[in-house]
Amino acid sequence: MGLEAEAIAEFEESIQEAVDPEPVEPYLGTYTNPVLGEITAEWKGDQLIFDAGEFQAEIRSVLTDEGEVSYFLYDSVLKGLGIEPEEDTEGNLTVTIGASANEYLFTKVE
Repeated sequence: MGLEAEAIAEFEESIQEAVDPEPVEPYLGTYTNPVLGEITAEWKGDQLIFDAGEFQAEIRSVLTDEGEVSYFLYDSVLKGLGIEPEEDTEGNLTVTIGASANEYLFTKVE
């Protein structure tokens, strides 16, 4: 097995079956980005769903080697794209989607 295949296998093993509701509860709701518009994070049954209007994706969590939890889109055209919920310095809840040059910040509106 090559290094890339090993890395993929390790990542897949670290995917958690379900997202813990408690840490994500404050981040549920609608977010906006001036260029990309609105997205929503909400529970549908026992799945945490990212809804961008034209497409929806389940959000899953991964336990890192450091014991931290990170989030990503699990089943869509954007599969594997990271999602980072945060609180900015002014107390606003935000969600950053993507990484590096392809990173988009959304601010919670509801």
